[in-house]
Amino acid sequence: KEGDLIACIKCVDSSKLLKDTLRKLKASVFFSATLTPIEYYVKCLGGNDDTPIMKLESPFPKENCLTIVRTDISTRYKDRINSYNEIAKTIDIVTKKKVGNYLVFFSSYQYLEEVYSRMNFDPSIRYIKQTRDMEDKDKNKFLSYFDVDPSKTTVGFAVLGGIFSEGIDFYSDKLIGAIVVGVGLPQIS
Repeated sequence: KEGDLIACIKCVDSSKLLKDTLRKLKASVFFSATLTPIEYYVKCLGGNDDTPIMKLESPFPKENCLTIVRTDISTRYKDRINSYNEIAKTIDIVTKKKVGNYLVFFSSYQYLEEVYSRMNFDPSIRYIKQTRDMEDKDKNKFLSYFDVDPSKTTVGFAVLGGIFSEGIDFYSDKLIGAIVVGVGLPQIS
């Protein structure tokens, strides 16, 4: 304000801080379903070439995985305004194919809101969305809609890098589909 300069310092390489902390411990175990390439993350987490690693195969049958990529829709920031309706139609088509629970991830709240506002809301489907100001009770309520063996489809709209994109386990058929709209890179700022 009025000529003041505000600076933000971020820790880009936390490996030294983690290594110093881990040296004080007798043992530590890190696990994740997404840390690849593993060698890179071992170094980021303070490890080195001698750090023991274990990679386990996925317990999910490969024939149960279907990946569909729409290359005809540009999700670049400058093109987004032209993508909202087509993405809403795609979500509608995918989530009506099979009763179950789906999560749709967007790179920003603004993108989420634009597509959400263009959805053709089917009364037989429950639509829920992440908001910027969710508290723990709101998060728990959101997750409570993802039932095992659901009789009604639930479509959850969320933000990549947000509270619903990491660290939540959906066992059994609590989640049967995920749609990722664009890449999870923050805007230049």
